[in-house]
Amino acid sequence: HLASLCTAIVWPVAISTPAGPCMVIRETTDYESPLALEHFGAGIRMPILTSATGRTYLAYCTEPQREELLKLLACSSRPEDRLGHNRNEVQQILNETRNQGFGMAKRARRVSEETSLAIPVRVKEQVMATLSVRYAATAVPLSTAVEQFLPKMRLAVAKIESELNLV
Repeated sequence: HLASLCTAIVWPVAISTPAGPCMVIRETTDYESPLALEHFGAGIRMPILTSATGRTYLAYCTEPQREELLKLLACSSRPEDRLGHNRNEVQQILNETRNQGFGMAKRARRVSEETSLAIPVRVKEQVMATLSVRYAATAVPLSTAVEQFLPKMRLAVAKIESELNLV
């Protein structure tokens, strides 16, 4: 489903899962997308609080999972986990993610700021992964990405969930 989604969107898409205080890319179309600004492969770890995938996972996982992760992140001394020391700000980001129906994060790049959007992938009502897209903010306004990318991403997630829920 990722390859056909990448063909439809053109920008790189990825499936990521949680691994401790990080999200790990499990599958990606970075090498198939002609628009990938950087190439990330499977196994790359991303900070949970500052990535769209991590924010989405945290916003939609169960309350006990979220509490455990937030406790772990609050005790972390890693620079990328610094946000975990501000529970109010984290809660605001998670509420915004739920209200929007997707997670979002921006990263400064040399050429262009990069925006990522992510949505949850559920198996039997539980979030197991996230599906994300990365694109150059100067090339695609957020409103266009929400209008054009998210419906295609939701369709791909529905197909993935349908297959996973059969198992």
